[in-house]
Amino acid sequence: MLNITTKLLINLVLIILFENFSFGQINSQNPLDNQYTPPSNCVLGSSQTLANRPSSSSECNSNAIRFNASSLVRSNLMFMYEKKLAENLSVTGSFGISTGFDNVLLFLLEDDAILQNHSETIDYYLLMSESRFKNGYLGQLSIRIYRDIDYDFLRYFDFCFASSRRNIEFPEFGPNQPIIAESDKIVVNSLYGTIGNQWNVGTGKVKFSHEFSVGFGVKTINTKFYEETYKYNGSSEEFYAYTTNGERLTKLYPYFSFTYCFGIGW
Repeated sequence: MLNITTKLLINLVLIILFENFSFGQINSQNPLDNQYTPPSNCVLGSSQTLANRPSSSSECNSNAIRFNASSLVRSNLMFMYEKKLAENLSVTGSFGISTGFDNVLLFLLEDDAILQNHSETIDYYLLMSESRFKNGYLGQLSIRIYRDIDYDFLRYFDFCFASSRRNIEFPEFGPNQPIIAESDKIVVNSLYGTIGNQWNVGTGKVKFSHEFSVGFGVKTINTKFYEETYKYNGSSEEFYAYTTNGERLTKLYPYFSFTYCFGIGW
């Protein structure tokens, strides 16, 4: 039976295939094209032909600030700034704070926790479920390449590096407490690419934009190394517990994301 990670990867491939294949009519000699002309303020277009429409070099935003609304699902508050470098090239930087654990990652790695039960080190799922969140922050840097020059609707590729850190603490050791430690930090580094669509609305200097994108790549999760040992509770019954000497361990996982952002550009 396929696990959750495998299913996500299969769905991701299907999304990418649908994203990169589109069909449309480009024959300008068809008489049906002249039977209806959208008004100039219509979202479907204007009376100008595609060849005469302004390109991104004259209308595309040189700067933009957006809020990553999908980051809320992962207990983050994240904002992005984009700066145009060339006609089809820009750089983006993002920064945010964490308000809690990444429950999406916690859900996806639940199967991983079962497979690694009583292994040589603790798994990420157990680490989060047995600790308390203190604080955290995250950042991202990416290079964006636009595929289209039509201002209203843009397609793009992003090449991204992201890093996040969540500081955690553990309750005082008690009967059957599986982790014997004071605190730890969960560091997640991701390297991935995204395919996205951007819609821009407005005719003045300040314009509103919406973005949807899917991303895929790899990520590493770095925590302390926890060694399995045996402990005894108040009744002298033996149970599994984990202790650490401070040494850190990095594990590799696949990366997948679906992102929605909105904001303004000028």
